[in-house]
Order: sequence, then C-alpha cells, then structure tokens
Amino acid sequence: MYQVDDYVVCGNKGPCVVESIGPLEFNSSGDLYYTLVPLSNLGSKIFIPIEKEESRMRPVLSKEEAMDLLNHIGMIEPIGITEEKRREEIYKENVNGGNCTNLLQMIKTLSLRIQKRKENGKKITAIDEKYFHIAEDRLYAELALSLGTEREKIKKYVVEYFTPAWN
Repeated sequence: MYQVDDYVVCGNKGPCVVESIGPLEFNSSGDLYYTLVPLSNLGSKIFIPIEKEESRMRPVLSKEEAMDLLNHIGMIEPIGITEEKRREEIYKENVNGGNCTNLLQMIKTLSLRIQKRKENGKKITAIDEKYFHIAEDRLYAELALSLGTEREKIKKYVVEYFTPAWN
C-alpha cells in the first residue's frame, strides 16, 4: 500500500504524488481511494480505488533502477514495426504502459525515423511528433524525479544517444 506523499506512476498520466488516501466525499460507498496529483498537471486529480491499485499504479523507478536504465541506454533496440498501419497502436500501447524501457525504445525508434525522413526531404508526421513528445515527457519526468535532477539534464543525456536529428 502506498502512503501520502509517495510518488507513483499512474497509467498514462505519468508520475503522480499521492495526496490522500480514504473515502471520497462525493461517494457514499465507503470504498477507499488514492487521490493522486499528476506532476505534469498539478491542478488535476486522479482517483484510484485501492483494490485496483496493482493494475493501474506502480512506484516510480528507484535511483538505482534509473541509473541502471541510463547505463544500458546504448543497448536499447528500436521497435521493429513491420506494419505501418499498426504504428500508432504500438505507440499508444507503449505510452499507456508506462514502462521506461519501452519509452526509451520508442524514443530511439522515432529518432531514427525522424532522421531518415529529414534526410529524404520529408516532414515529420504528426503522429510521430505527437508520440515522440509524449514518450519524452513521461520518461524524462520519471527519471528526473528518480534521480533528483532536472528534466533537461535527462533529456540532454538521452539526446546524445538517440536524437541527433531532433535538435
């Protein structure tokens, strides 16, 4: 069970802080809920029933896990998307899953795709740009929180490996 002020990742909302635990004022069932505040949108709240926490929440990476992920960044392989029609579906699965390795894999895949399109004189597709930014936002926010640093430092580190064309 999480505690008030714990940091968690909630589905596709990214890192959140547990603001409170208890019944909801507007729900008379007496069920207990986590009230989460997404770090990317401090004005909003998410309510997760405690009995469903395992399927919707996980703790943010520990400092050790974050360092391990960054230390192995060069071994991340791009996603092998063979069917163009499934590209957006695969992107959605990755960002909604909240797995940091998958987000890194997605950033690498999109970076290579963007670079190739630029080399061929083509524009970046709206879908690629949208999911590239979502993956970056989610990953950098969690790693910065885990490592107690700024998002821009994390981004700079990842950019050195994956995004030469995005500068």
